Amino acid sequence: HYPEVGDFDQTAVRLALEAEWRIGQWTLLVGPTLGRSTLDGEGFEELVGADLRVRRALGRGFSFEARALYDDTNAADPSFAYLDGSRRLVRLSMQHTGAARFRAGYDVEHNDRADPGVSPSRKRVSLVYQRRLSENWAADAAFAHRTSRYGAASVPRDERLLELSLSARRELRSNWTMGVEYQWFDNDSTADEFAYDGQRVVLGLSRSFYGI
Repeated sequence: HYPEVGDFDQTAVRLALEAEWRIGQWTLLVGPTLGRSTLDGEGFEELVGADLRVRRALGRGFSFEARALYDDTNAADPSFAYLDGSRRLVRLSMQHTGAARFRAGYDVEHNDRADPGVSPSRKRVSLVYQRRLSENWAADAAFAHRTSRYGAASVPRDERLLELSLSARRELRSNWTMGVEYQWFDNDSTADEFAYDGQRVVLGLSRSFYGI
């Protein structure tokens, strides 16, 4: 939500169904996904896709996951027809859980939209560290490095995005959680007009319905 520039207000909803199977030491999760987003209160993008994940515990607190996502994307309004097309993403991750949780991930993403200007090919490396500080408090730290190539755009360019975040969460009563997060980001581009940087502080209140 942008209080002073309402034209950029956005909302998004994504729904997923998931079936789970055990195949030997592997766990397979697969299902369909639906999504819809708005811009300034009007329909922006609609997604119909599929999500496939395979997981395996490796022992000594280590686990591996491979994930593949596909989205068929359609403009929710003719004025956004440049969004029509598809998005494919493959993610590999390794996690270790002990006194703390550490996860390393590698993503490869390809977009094939009607407009090459919104069809980047991307690679992303991420590191996440999570630790419980007490019975009610937990802290996270995350870092990501992403490269994007817009080879067929009207302004062909390569971009590099660095992201850093630090957060703390406190568990409240009745499955409520309060959190605060600091985010820093810096996007460098071979085309100067697409370079930017910034900082953000996010306060949040959420409720879990898992197990209810």
